[in-house]
Amino acid sequence: MSLHNPIIDQCMIFAAGYGKRLKPLTDHIPKPLIPIGNTTCLDESIRKITEAGIKRIAVNTHHLATQIHKHLENYPSILISHESEILETGGGLVKALPHFDQNKPILIVNGDIWWKDGPIPMLSRLCEAWDRKSMDILLLIVPKDIAIGYFAKGDYFLKPDQRLEHRGDHDSAPYVYPGVMIINPLMIKNNLPKNFSVKLLFDQAESKKRLFGHIHDNLWGDIGSLIGLENVRKEISM
Repeated sequence: MSLHNPIIDQCMIFAAGYGKRLKPLTDHIPKPLIPIGNTTCLDESIRKITEAGIKRIAVNTHHLATQIHKHLENYPSILISHESEILETGGGLVKALPHFDQNKPILIVNGDIWWKDGPIPMLSRLCEAWDRKSMDILLLIVPKDIAIGYFAKGDYFLKPDQRLEHRGDHDSAPYVYPGVMIINPLMIKNNLPKNFSVKLLFDQAESKKRLFGHIHDNLWGDIGSLIGLENVRKEISM
């Protein structure tokens, strides 16, 4: 399914990280290019983003960047935001902003995740749920109990009005942020550190009651760990 007139028409893929939990694999292969089935997380994401009708895509790079740059020659329209020093997710987003129309929302997809679509693709559903009037950020969320390769405490509670509340001091939370979101770049201010996590932006949006969640009710997996990678590969092969 493709959106002929997508609400969101620009996307950034995070692909700069070191993938330390996947060593020794990531000593030689950047995490987004590690094989899963007959493809990679990067290729799967690009395919699904393109099928959602999104034309402008930028990828940030740092660790083993030349391999990703070479791979992206297969996608000549994709833009590259190279980081000579690692800037974390938030800093990487800020550096890449000149590639985008900053008056329009941006879809963000982590380069180390895999998900399974239902009858209506997840990205199409997420884009249709975006409401600029009420939202600064819309996070995809996944029920913690069905997240492949995830063993932590969870990230968020979902309120009846679809706003999100971070776990904070609670022992656990039912939903995981799986690395897909839509953000209004106008919320990003100039007084941010050079290196920072996008979690800082989530917290700012939550404090203004403008952080919302959208549930993905199908499979999602994180290949950021060896166990996660193995389980995603098993799921794909079934």
